[in-house]
Amino acid sequence: MEYSVHELAITGENPPAKYIYTDSINPSQDPSIPLPLLEIPVIDFNRITTPSVGTGAELERLRSALSSYGCVMDGTVITYLLQDGEVEGLQVLKDEQWFRVPNVPDALVLHVGDHLEIMSNGEFKSPVHRVVLNPERQRMSVVIASFPEEGRQIEPLEGLVSGERPRLYRQVKYSIVDQVGYYWSGTRVTDDARI
Repeated sequence: MEYSVHELAITGENPPAKYIYTDSINPSQDPSIPLPLLEIPVIDFNRITTPSVGTGAELERLRSALSSYGCVMDGTVITYLLQDGEVEGLQVLKDEQWFRVPNVPDALVLHVGDHLEIMSNGEFKSPVHRVVLNPERQRMSVVIASFPEEGRQIEPLEGLVSGERPRLYRQVKYSIVDQVGYYWSGTRVTDDARI
């Protein structure tokens, strides 16, 4: 019987083998082998939304973080993640090495999706991520994902294309069927759309 991810989460059953991806870059997911911790900036959104002396600096930190540390390879525009406060599991691939993403209490992790990378003309990055299971403790996170409208044409915003920064991506039409195809083939819409 086929189950959705939500049904598997509710029933607690193990996912079918086809749901498990064996990592070819680092086949060991043994939690006793520590991975380096990825230093990611923590942005105070209260400073961004409240006029203050630190607003400009905080906005620059956010812009720098989104340009350097996207945390997902998927077909979203952006994903908001509230991680489990005690159990780590999120990892990102940077320079062909996996890094642990630290749990910061009550902080949201913003995952830049492939379509935001296209719309920002490569200013914001959408790298690969994975979640590693902890064999001893359960992990519960809350995720809210934002997807483009079905059939929507996605392309770099005009204001982000110039003589100094030419267009990096061609226009693509968003389709959930195409996104599933990219996922199953291990490819990305950003690779397909790159000029």
